[in-house]
Amino acid sequence: MTKLYETLSLVEKTVYRKLLDGSTYSKDDLWIICCGSAPRDIIKSLRRKGLYIHGRGRWQLDERHISGDKKEVIIATAESKAIHSSNSLKLAKRELKRLPNAFERNQKKLLELAGLIKESPFSNEK
Repeated sequence: MTKLYETLSLVEKTVYRKLLDGSTYSKDDLWIICCGSAPRDIIKSLRRKGLYIHGRGRWQLDERHISGDKKEVIIATAESKAIHSSNSLKLAKRELKRLPNAFERNQKKLLELAGLIKESPFSNEK
């Protein structure tokens, strides 16, 4: 097996071995072997670790991981990591846009809470 395989949890190894047959699997197909974890979360974890898994809701391991050709596996892993990095960047940009509004909402809620505490009969600030 590969170094990647050694870093996988037991559940991740089980899902990985299932995907190695090249078939496409749904969350229902994988649910029982995920031991209570959401299949989507296990797939996301495998992708973060460099496995190129196609699909949304129905997943299939990229054939280059199955081929056994070391060069193809390296390319598929690099592709998977690049896709994950791009998705992460997009998410960070979206979240950054939310920051000013989230900060303002948080300040309002903290002021509201401070006002309620001040008006409380248990407050020492009277």
